[in-house]
Amino acid sequence: MKRLTLGLACAGLLSAAPAIAAPVTLHNFQYGYESIDTTMTGYVGVGALMGEYNGGASNSFVTFCTDLFQSFNWNVTYNNYQVVANGDNHGLSFVQAAMLGKLFTVAGPIDNHNESVAFQLAVWEITHDAAPSTVLAGNFAVQHGGTAAQLALADAWLATANTANAANNYIVNRLYSPTAQDFLIATRTQGGGNGGQVPEPAGIALVAAALAALGLSRRQRRNGA
Repeated sequence: MKRLTLGLACAGLLSAAPAIAAPVTLHNFQYGYESIDTTMTGYVGVGALMGEYNGGASNSFVTFCTDLFQSFNWNVTYNNYQVVANGDNHGLSFVQAAMLGKLFTVAGPIDNHNESVAFQLAVWEITHDAAPSTVLAGNFAVQHGGTAAQLALADAWLATANTANAANNYIVNRLYSPTAQDFLIATRTQGGGNGGQVPEPAGIALVAAALAALGLSRRQRRNGA
């Protein structure tokens, strides 16, 4: 019987990245969580997490997780986190960092349950799949759980993150701990404008296309069962 592991899902910080170790404390999911079974985790709580980072105000820190294989406990302060340069040991690859920057840009503010779930799934797809493109297939894939809207939104954002000329208004790094889960920290670049979000009609078209692909994939699975 698979168990729900609440500590495995996380979110992304939008503030400047320090160069030294700093304390991290997380308290809860910001918008609740979705119980999702993936090829790499079993059932896991998925959603944005909130707490404090480097002495910040209460629940001023919101972050997304890049680590599927270590644990993290609520209301415990970890003092061994540091921001790792991209390309360095324990850091993001340059390709991952670029895709994540585009993901933050196209998603814009994450301010509800569906967006926080979709964003976390997209982050895991980028950081754990050899050819990240969809949360429905590949090394990392959703097997059960999540709504059609959440999965479609994740894939719509991933489509933009895979586009060579998509806007990228963020520098994204890994917030690394040798003993606990690793998170993301994203710094908005100067002159980011409106965050490069896809205009609403284009965004609707992307989600509609992803929903259609999702329906086709599920029909093919049923037919092949």
